[in-house]
Amino acid sequence: MKNNILFAFLVCILPLTAAFVGCQSFDTGDTVADIRNELLERAKERKEAQAGEADERRDRTRRGTEELPVILGKLTLSDAVTLAMANNRTLKTAYLTRMDADGAIMEAYAGALPNANLSLDAHNTWIDGDSDDTYSLGVEVVQPLWRSGAVSAGVRFAKLYAASTDFTIREKVQSIIYSVVQKYMTVLLNVHLVDVYEDANAVAERLLETTRNRRQQGTVSDYEVLRAGVEVANTKAALINANNALQSAMVLLFREMGVSQESKVEFSGELKYSPEHFVLETTSLKAFQERPDIARAQAALFMAEENMKIVKSLYGPRADVFASADYSNARADEWNDTWTVGARVRLPIFDGFERRGKLISAVSKRDQAAEALRDLEDLSHVEVVEALLKLKYADELYVSQMKNLDLSREALRILETGSSFGRNTQVEVLDARAALTQAMGTYYNAVYSHGIARLGVRYATGTLYPDDSMDELVATPDAEETKAAEQN
Repeated sequence: MKNNILFAFLVCILPLTAAFVGCQSFDTGDTVADIRNELLERAKERKEAQAGEADERRDRTRRGTEELPVILGKLTLSDAVTLAMANNRTLKTAYLTRMDADGAIMEAYAGALPNANLSLDAHNTWIDGDSDDTYSLGVEVVQPLWRSGAVSAGVRFAKLYAASTDFTIREKVQSIIYSVVQKYMTVLLNVHLVDVYEDANAVAERLLETTRNRRQQGTVSDYEVLRAGVEVANTKAALINANNALQSAMVLLFREMGVSQESKVEFSGELKYSPEHFVLETTSLKAFQERPDIARAQAALFMAEENMKIVKSLYGPRADVFASADYSNARADEWNDTWTVGARVRLPIFDGFERRGKLISAVSKRDQAAEALRDLEDLSHVEVVEALLKLKYADELYVSQMKNLDLSREALRILETGSSFGRNTQVEVLDARAALTQAMGTYYNAVYSHGIARLGVRYATGTLYPDDSMDELVATPDAEETKAAEQN
């Protein structure tokens, strides 16, 4: 009987389904022109949506630029570092990960604390046409007693994770300090170069005017006038390049500080040469002790070892004590309370090799962390060696440029004196002036390179901190050593 009814149902429904599908498939309303118009309409809507998104992006960019703080007045290196630390979004994100670590520690301690659960139940049972309503209210408290070392290992793992986030924050802080100091010193270098080329251009223009006057008097040749004009053009081009480099350096510094490009500041401080001497073994050992990336790698290795303990605990027993209470009408439709107190011990026997797979993975991660730590230690040593070599080269460069600067000044003095007595030509004086300008530019570049090299040693050893004084790298304008360098 049931098979006959099913057969009749299929016989009726299949033709109707086929007819419906056929009508949908052969709808003559969907012509080629209609489809083309629909595609064009969709393309127009997509173009309008893209234009709206572009306008929204421009508005967001404009609003973001307007929201940046505008700073005015003197700007010291310490102020620049402080502003960069306060406005750096990546650093803010790194600080937020510390809250994640605190939550992981709290979660790890939960394995040793009691668990309480409240349950409510209502169901209806039919037996031989009769129904029976049952309601119950239950409470259960479970106190873990033994987890084969998983709880303590989990707590240590969470604390190591928190320490790892601290090292990540410290590494980011050092990167910000390094970048800001480098960009600030680049600005100072270009400030000095602008001053050098401004003075050189002013002197070249005065010499050109003097040469023209002397040409009218017949004491110099046309070539000397042309040579003076060439010197003016050269110093003017160098001045333009120096100004462009200064503006570019300021843009990069303001971007790193997170302030508006409309800021108007006066940079306080000057480049300073201060010799330092390091011993490779001591410096390399200090890098092992201070670098945050090495500390984070060590934390990762310890975390991997604690994770192995957590996985190994799965092979051990687990013990709990529990107490529960149940209030229900399960018996004879009368409300009764039931209390249960007991202890429970569980020992897993076979889980389809799940624990073995987890242990193999944990051992592999521990070995990977150990290799990563050794690789970072080797890299740290190489970076220290490279930083010390750069510092040595910068020292030699500074000493050579100091001598070159002294020689250039003496040569210019001799030629100017000889020119006043007619023993030397104006061309020789111009060449000596150009050589002195070039020597001064090279001198400031040497001081800058030495400061960057010193900064690189501190970065390679992991000893850049936000509360450190930056006077070691940038001197105040009235510093005696800076004055002495200027006089030389």
